Amino acid sequence: MNGRPQTEARFGVSSMVAPLRRVAMRRPGRATLEADPARWHYAGPIEPGRLLHQYDAFAERVAASGAGIEWIGGAEDDGLADAMFPFDPSFMTPGGAVLLRPGKELRQPEVASHEALYRRLDVPVLGAIEAPGITEGGDSAPTRRASTSSMPCWLRSGSTSGRSTSRCGTEAPPAFTCSRS
Repeated sequence: MNGRPQTEARFGVSSMVAPLRRVAMRRPGRATLEADPARWHYAGPIEPGRLLHQYDAFAERVAASGAGIEWIGGAEDDGLADAMFPFDPSFMTPGGAVLLRPGKELRQPEVASHEALYRRLDVPVLGAIEAPGITEGGDSAPTRRASTSSMPCWLRSGSTSGRSTSRCGTEAPPAFTCSRS
């Protein structure tokens, strides 16, 4: 121990495997339930009843784990079928959030709902990936425990689909220090 009092952070992440304390979630809305599989690159049509049942069971398990759920708004009819997967439009660090720019153009408007959530929760937004860069949360991971906004991260350049993270997406916003793989 360093002799300083330990305080629990209101936000941030320093591990991809530690127990969750608070999460952002978004329930599937009409856009998801009625999504065109070809347009959204799904393997087949959505089964709305099955999806809602599984999602509700998942949300119940998250809540039962003791994690607080912060609901992302806008699911009613905004046309964002993939927004129920909130891992990709932003990346949380111990110092705040970095707004990303998903490679799937249909997902790029989701970033605004993440920014609105962070503002509502008073979570600092440290920066954003801007065009032409593309980066998704699934291509990003913390690489060490840190207590500041300069936490190194891993941003993978390229992906098997070619849509996730571009070389420009691995360029760091000014308040976010990253190392390339």
